[in-house]
Amino acid sequence: MELVNKIEVVPMKSEYCKVEHHTIVIDRTPLDILLNNYYPSNNLLGLIPTIIDWVYDPKEKECIQGRFNSASKEVILPVLMCPDDCDLWCTVIVANVVKADGYIIWKQVGLI
Repeated sequence: MELVNKIEVVPMKSEYCKVEHHTIVIDRTPLDILLNNYYPSNNLLGLIPTIIDWVYDPKEKECIQGRFNSASKEVILPVLMCPDDCDLWCTVIVANVVKADGYIIWKQVGLI
């Protein structure tokens, strides 16, 4: 399997959060910026990762952590959320994640 893109989590600021936080980057470009460049009318700039500890609702936090820590080979994983509400009720970007041969593959990315 050939590595096509490098997905990392790095500390940086985002459009609406002026303190550094974990940011998902693909080939050194923040995911919210990449998505906003492809879909500018969807207002995706400034979305923040669900991996930071800003989700307020304990059940949503448990759901997100359960999906990140899932032993399943394929899972729908919420990866970005709205920084205003920090929950899964507003704008959420999900990835269909597949674990195979030591790789993490984002098969599809979508808006819910």
